[in-house]
Amino acid sequence: MSVTRDIFRSYVRPRLVAERRIEGDDEPLALGYLISACIILFVATLPGLQRSAHLAPENGNLASLAYGSFLGAVLLAPIVLYALSAHLWLILRLAGTGLSGVSVRLALFWAVLVSTPLLLLVGFT
Repeated sequence: MSVTRDIFRSYVRPRLVAERRIEGDDEPLALGYLISACIILFVATLPGLQRSAHLAPENGNLASLAYGSFLGAVLLAPIVLYALSAHLWLILRLAGTGLSGVSVRLALFWAVLVSTPLLLLVGFT
C-alpha cells in the first residue's frame, strides 16, 4: 500500500492504518517517516517565510529565514522527536504495556507524517 494513500486513509480510520504500518518494528522505516515529515514541514514553512520577508524586511531576507527554518525542521526536530518517543516509551513501560521502543517511534513518527498534509495546507493559505 502506498504511503500517500495510507496518509489520507488515516484521516478516516487511523487505528487500522496505524496498526498495519506499525506491526513490522522496522527502525529504518521509522527514520524514513521522520525524515520525510521533517522535509515536508520545512517546505510547508517556506510560503510563510516568504510573506514574512516581504512584509517585514527588518526580520531578515528569505535566505536567512529559510536557513533557520531548515535548521529547526530538519536538524533539530528529529532530535526532539526521538527524545519525545523515548519519554513516551518510558511512560508506556511504567504503565505496563508491552510495546517496544521501535513501535513507539513508528507510531509517533507516523502520526507526524500523517499531519504533514494539514501543515502544507496551512503553509499555502
